This record gives sequence, C-alpha cells and structure tokens, in this order.
Amino acid sequence: MSVRSVNHDLKLGFVLVAAAALLAFGDPGRFLVTQANRMQDISAVSFGWIITARGMGGLATIAAAIWVDRRPPHAMMAAGSLAALLGLSAFALPASSAAFGVGMFVAGVGSSAVYPIIFYAIAVKGASRYRGTIIGALGMVFLVSPGARGGTNWQFGESTSFIPVIAAFSLAGAVLLFIGLPRAFRGAYEPEQTQQVKPGVPGVWRTLLWVTIAFSAAVLASTTIGILPSLATEISSSALLRTEPEYPSLLVVQAIIAGPFLHAASVAGVLLWGVASDFFALRRWLFLTAILFVLGAGAAWAFGNPLPSGIPLLAVGLARGGLICLPLILMAELLPVRHFAKLALLVQFVSLIAGAIPSGLLAAALHDVVPFIPWALALEAIALAIIAALMPKSRRSERAGPAV
Repeated sequence: MSVRSVNHDLKLGFVLVAAAALLAFGDPGRFLVTQANRMQDISAVSFGWIITARGMGGLATIAAAIWVDRRPPHAMMAAGSLAALLGLSAFALPASSAAFGVGMFVAGVGSSAVYPIIFYAIAVKGASRYRGTIIGALGMVFLVSPGARGGTNWQFGESTSFIPVIAAFSLAGAVLLFIGLPRAFRGAYEPEQTQQVKPGVPGVWRTLLWVTIAFSAAVLASTTIGILPSLATEISSSALLRTEPEYPSLLVVQAIIAGPFLHAASVAGVLLWGVASDFFALRRWLFLTAILFVLGAGAAWAFGNPLPSGIPLLAVGLARGGLICLPLILMAELLPVRHFAKLALLVQFVSLIAGAIPSGLLAAALHDVVPFIPWALALEAIALAIIAALMPKSRRSERAGPAV
C-alpha cells in the first residue's frame, strides 16, 4: 500500500465527513418541521401531511442513486443541497400548513441528493483502502447530528433568525462538495460500468438476499437496544411510586442518564467498528458484536437490574454502534461496487420495513412482558452470529479502484 493511496483516502474522508456535518446541521427540512410544530393553529392531521410531503420529496433519492452509479456526483450533490434551501421560501408566504407542505416537499427533493446512502456510495466507489473508516466516520456524523433521534430535537428559535445560519451551513457544504469532491474522488465512471445488473450474473441476487437479511436483523437488534432506557424508566418510575424497596430511587437516576450514555457509546462504536473492519475480517467483528450484545444485556439482568449499567451498558452501546456500521460495510464488501447506490438503497428500504415491523411488535410486547427481554436479546444475538457464519465471501475482485 503506497502513501499516495493513504493520502487519497484521507482526503476523500475529510471532504465527505466535513460536508456531511455541515449539511446535517444546516438541514432546511428540520427547521421547517420545527417551525410547523410551533404553529398553534395547526392540527395533527395537517402536521402529518407536512411530514408526508417531505417523504414524498425524498423519493427523488432513487434518481440520485442512479445518478451516483453512472456519473460524477459533485455537481448533483452541490445543486441538491442548494435546492433544499428553496424550501425556506415557504416563510415568504402566509403561515399555513399548505405553505409548509410545499416547502417540505421542495426541501425533501433537494436533500435527496445528499441522502446518507449517497455519501456511503461515494466512499465505496472512491476509497481504495480505508472504506470502513470513512463509512464509520460518516455514520458517526449522521448519528450525532441534530434530529438524528427525532425531527424536532434541534432547538430553533420561534423567529426566522436562524435562516441565515442554516443557509450558511448549507452553502458551505455545497461549496465543499463542488470544489473539494472532484479533487478527492477518483472513482471510475466508464461506459461499461453503467449497465444494469442482470439476474443472470452469478451470485448477485443471492448476495443481495443475504445482505438484506443481515441488515434486517441489525435493525431489529438495534431497535431492541434502543428501547431499553425508556423501558427501564417506566419500570423504575412506576416502582418508585409504589415505594417498592427493590427499586430504589437511584435506579430512576440511572435510567435518566442511561439514554445519553448509551447514545454516546453507540456513536463511539460506529467509528471504532468502522476502523477495525479495515484491518481484520468482517465476520470476526460481526461475531464480537453479537457477543457484546448478549453479554452486556445479560449481565445486567443477571444482577436483577432492568437496565445495563457501567461496563455492561458500555458493551451494549458499542454493540449497537456495530449494528449501525457493520451492515453498511457488509454491503460495501458484498455488493457490486458500480451499482452500489441503487442496490444499497433497495436493501435499506426493504430492511427498514422487515426490521421495523417486528421490532415495533417486540417493543410493545417487551413493555408488557419484561422477563422475556433477556430471551429476546439472546435470540437476536444468536441470529446475528448465524448470519455472520453463513455470509457469502467478499466480492473484492469487483472493486472499482481509483482511476489512474
């Protein structure tokens, strides 16, 4: 491995991570959601339609994925981030749900050009050695960005004074992508690389199925971990009201601080797993994720605590970081590089549905039947380990290396 190769990956990683951070903190759609939520005369149904409008605009991500698989991405991404700012023109209209809906749709269309999968696709296509590190760093940015756990977490003011700040972040991200990405990105876009993947290509659809199964299992397991803090809060609070001695008030404090601690450990885990995947076999880390998952949660329940604490909680948080990062790296290892954006978007869409539906049912069941939580965690960990063992071999030979 040459020094030139390392420098190329570092430059590409810096441009992608810096641009992702700027655009995540300057998302016009998040500002529109916050302001619409502050309207006192807006109904729940109207607010739901506003959120739906952004989702409809976000369907343009399909076109963005096709573009990234066929053409250099910098112009599209820069134009999309600037187009998203046009959604803020809704504030020039009389305040209404219709105005916010139009603004959200426009912002959704523009933001589709800088959807996370687009960033991941560029890392897969452009990095020659440190793909996992770049994917991990990007995952860390998207996980820690405002609104990562809810659309209204970003505390905007009630006036439009934040619009210049949002515009400055978006403009800086667009400029960085337009100027810096062509210099750092060296992925090849040749005519023969734009052909569609055909069902006759050996192993493509089988690999796609395995990646979807792994991604779905990771979504289910990550969601289960995510409900632990809220579940412990409910248990400890209700027990405290009943003055049950086995649930002291210290448990309530623990439940309150566990959520931020778990999130911080997950953020650190995303980067750590990404870096580690560049140096050792990916299967090993999938196995280790499963082990940390079940041991961290099981240790807490062995001591009669409904929420991991200390080292067990750290283990669970790191495991969750792996569940977020490693499936993306798995896609980078197994899916054809030249069609990565399209296939990865399909995998993510199917997996979110396949993983979210059972995770929602499981979350509701666990709130009612608390003793079953260790069994659910153990079964999910075993499923992850089996998937890691049966996963097909890497398609490294199909990588599209840097153009010379």
